[in-house]
Amino acid sequence: MKKYLLSLIVLFAGITTLPAAEENRYELGFSAGYLFDSEESFIAAAFTGKLSGDDSVRHFIESEVGYMSQSENVMGVSSRLTIVPVFLNYMIRSRLSEQMDLYFAGGIGGSTVSVSGSGFGISISDSDWVLSAQAKAGLDMRMNDALSFRLGVRYIYLSEVTLLNTRLSDLDDFGLEAGLRIQF
Repeated sequence: MKKYLLSLIVLFAGITTLPAAEENRYELGFSAGYLFDSEESFIAAAFTGKLSGDDSVRHFIESEVGYMSQSENVMGVSSRLTIVPVFLNYMIRSRLSEQMDLYFAGGIGGSTVSVSGSGFGISISDSDWVLSAQAKAGLDMRMNDALSFRLGVRYIYLSEVTLLNTRLSDLDDFGLEAGLRIQF
C-alpha cells in the first residue's frame, strides 16, 4: 500500500511541475462518486479532445467508461450486479474566472449489465447490453496549466434490461463526483 501511495505522490508532483502549454487540446480524467438511488460508489475514466472555442467558451468531445457494482449477501446467498457504461459525450465549458470553468455535458452510449449469484451449491449469471445516456455538470478548478480538480453532478439512464428472464426498468441514477483532469 505504501508503494502505491508513494507512486501517486511522485506522479502528482511530476504533473504539477509540467511546463505551461500555449493551448491544451487533450485531457485524461479520472473521477469517483456516489450514486444516491443504488447507494453505491462509481468510478469513471475519460479522454477528452478540444473541438473549438475561445477563452470564454470551449467545445469538447469526450469518450468515457465507468464502473458500478452492487453486492449483497443474505443468508448464505450472494449476488452481484455490475454495470459498465461506455459514453461518447459532447461538453461545453464556460470560463468563470482565471482558475475556474463551469461545464455541461451530455452523452449517449451503451452499458453492459451483468448479474451473478450463488448459494446452496447453485451458481447463476446473465448479462445484457443496453442503450445508455447521461448528463453531467459541475466546476473545473485549475491547479495549474496541466492539472484540474473537478466537482460535479451526474445523471445516468439505462434503458430496460432483461436479466435471468426478469425485466429491470428503473436503472437510472443521480450522483455526485470528484476527480482530477490532466491536460496536455
